[in-house]
Amino acid sequence: MMYMQDMLFHMNRIEGIKESLLAGQFPVRIQGYQMDGYGYAAGVFYPGLFLYFPAVLRLLGIPVGLSYNLFILFIQVLTAGFAYYAFTLFFRSHKMGAVAASLYVLCGYRLYNIFIRGDVGEAAAMAFLPLALFSVYDVLYRNSSRWWLVILSYTGLLETHLLTSMVCIIYAFVLLGIRAIQRREIFWKKIFSVLGITFLLNAWFLIPFLDFYFHVAVNIQASLTSIQEKGHSLLEVVWLLAVWHTGLIFGMALCGYYQRKHELTVPLRKWWAAAFLLVWMVTYWFPWDLFSRIPFLSTVIQTLQYPWRMYEYAAIVFTCLAAWGLFTWAERKNWKECSAVVCLYAAVFFAIQIYTTGFWISTKEYNEPLPSDYIALGFAYDYLPRGVDDRMAKQMSGKLDTTADIQDIRKIGTTMDFSYASDADAEATAALTCYPGYQAVDEQGNPLTLGEDEWHRLTVQLPAGSHWVHISYEEKPGYLAADGISVLTLFGLAGYIYRRRKAIQEDWRNIDRVS
Repeated sequence: MMYMQDMLFHMNRIEGIKESLLAGQFPVRIQGYQMDGYGYAAGVFYPGLFLYFPAVLRLLGIPVGLSYNLFILFIQVLTAGFAYYAFTLFFRSHKMGAVAASLYVLCGYRLYNIFIRGDVGEAAAMAFLPLALFSVYDVLYRNSSRWWLVILSYTGLLETHLLTSMVCIIYAFVLLGIRAIQRREIFWKKIFSVLGITFLLNAWFLIPFLDFYFHVAVNIQASLTSIQEKGHSLLEVVWLLAVWHTGLIFGMALCGYYQRKHELTVPLRKWWAAAFLLVWMVTYWFPWDLFSRIPFLSTVIQTLQYPWRMYEYAAIVFTCLAAWGLFTWAERKNWKECSAVVCLYAAVFFAIQIYTTGFWISTKEYNEPLPSDYIALGFAYDYLPRGVDDRMAKQMSGKLDTTADIQDIRKIGTTMDFSYASDADAEATAALTCYPGYQAVDEQGNPLTLGEDEWHRLTVQLPAGSHWVHISYEEKPGYLAADGISVLTLFGLAGYIYRRRKAIQEDWRNIDRVS
């Protein structure tokens, strides 16, 4: 396994979920592994539903490196399956869907996220991205009844990567606005139903996120004076799109060739325009700074952080163009021969890319749990209380600082138990980041007063005498209600899909017959 930029951050998240599950916290809001065990609110601000899979593997005793790799394999399979489903629905052809899905799985930016950046959050989001984009188009412009696909695909985005979700939500409203301008019929009842069901399905994550976002002073991101300067050069664009995926460029060249010969009946001017626009947007030549002066757009652009995130959407447009070209080529020639050529190319070229990439990335294998004193945080100490950085973990030599006589102490994740003896009232500072939700009780269940010090560490008031203290993170009643709502919504949606399973299967079998 290669050492990658964000890999340790996500491996720490896996360990954090595992430690918090052992502490009895479910779902995991405060991950009790990061910050030298102080706890980190990554579970509130960064979607991590799919990370429960490798976390459970860790609970079963599988090494963290292997758990991470199995999660990567899971993402690959998920991407292949959903991409095939999405592109098949869009092209209304199983063969076209297979061609496009093959191209998309080998997309350079997706592989770059997995094998160089180590950003499994964005890579997982790209598994749902084609389905999210095409399902909205399907229901708005083809009058399809697949509204449930919109709910599932946007749920997948919300549970993997919020920035990708934000751009896709804007895209959906833009399509809705265009439809309104064209004065076409708009199914407002269904639209509001989809919005409501999607929110309820993800309420277990969104309610705590919104609560923390508006009521807890934490770092969300460093203020970027300019994201335009973070754009890529033309050489970087060529390297990522052409060098990493020459098959994509070959397919697009075929598309242009057959379009010029008028052998493609699909009008593709808008697709080519979108392709060039998206390439322009990932570079530092696009006037991001100019658009960021507009009040509303400023917030959106600053949240985007980097222009090259638009590669996600460029990948889908390029994939569609290349799929049209390759499909037409295969139809004009021989499907078996073309398939053999493409598969051989994909296998050899992909192997060469990974092999050569490994030369300039130092490799390291993680067979044991990550060191407990390793601090893996997000961008600019994201999700920590404002004014706190990783120096907080170095201010305390042990798990508890107090003048009382500590006789026994045990800490698992976000849970701490200890007994003490003191002739007078005392205060204890625990090695826990003071996020809202912590509670402390004595051996009789009496609540103890909590506070925080200047480093935002949790403090507990200890009454005189000999007592046993239990500190734990407990969900607010509103969070518990949101958990229940999401579970009930999930069962309701599953029941709806089950009742329509025969119609869905018949629709899938008849896709090639739809004109």
